[in-house]
Amino acid sequence: MTRSAVLRHVDARTAATAVIADDRDVSYAELDGLVDAAARQFGNTPQLVAITAHHTLATLVAYLACLRHGR
Repeated sequence: MTRSAVLRHVDARTAATAVIADDRDVSYAELDGLVDAAARQFGNTPQLVAITAHHTLATLVAYLACLRHGR
């Protein structure tokens, strides 16, 4: 799935549940906002990013932010 296809999917389902994590439902719109906020923290300086592999919303957001930012 391409980035544009993913974004179309998100736009078509903003209120739908994207993931259930940490005992709560997270909508596509909320997940998109969390990922954008995390990706902005990377800045423009090339860097390695390490992500611990816990089964949490924060891990999913970090992983998606890396993909979005091109890390």
